[in-house]
Amino acid sequence: MKSNTFKKQKFKAGMLRLTNKVDWAKDIISIFNVRKLIVYIIIMGLFASYFYWAGKKDTPLTIDNSIIAYEKSLTIELDKGEINKLDKPAIRKPPNANAFLYYDIVNKKYGRELKGGALKEFEKKYKPYGFENRLIGVAGVGISRDDVSGESGIGFRYFRLWRIRGELVITDKGFYPISLSYKPDWFFSNTSLNVSGGKAWKTSSNRRMFSINVEF
Repeated sequence: MKSNTFKKQKFKAGMLRLTNKVDWAKDIISIFNVRKLIVYIIIMGLFASYFYWAGKKDTPLTIDNSIIAYEKSLTIELDKGEINKLDKPAIRKPPNANAFLYYDIVNKKYGRELKGGALKEFEKKYKPYGFENRLIGVAGVGISRDDVSGESGIGFRYFRLWRIRGELVITDKGFYPISLSYKPDWFFSNTSLNVSGGKAWKTSSNRRMFSINVEF
């Protein structure tokens, strides 16, 4: 039967004996025990995760170019009660920058960088690519082997890539499964230039159309 009494001599020997190779071997083996190593890794991982998370909260919020083009600006008007020191508070992404800053719309002055959180509600609207579900009106000039004439119809816009839009178009002269539109800055906000390729209804010949698209 083992005794539970404290023995001073064994304690001193275990703590102060430095020349015994067997004791050193036992201590090293106990430190590098696989189970203990797993526990050490878990503890260090928890600490590392916490400090990483804490650091992310104080990291300036930036927006990726997949959400909004780098050279574009973005202004988000805020509730005035949230930032009392601004006459008309907003969050603004300056041109040629990735960070959001607090912005005073009245005095046109930037404040500190916005930190933490994510503006997910604006991602769909401002990112330069993605799917769309929009009807458009189409009017232009079509060209086929035996015909050059004006035509009009409707289309379904299903994706966007930067300023390019992809559509399916049906007109009184033909069907265009391949249709690409370009939306320049100098045009109306709901209007784009279009080039389409498809088939003429009457002759089934290849037909091209150059048109203007208007979003409904």
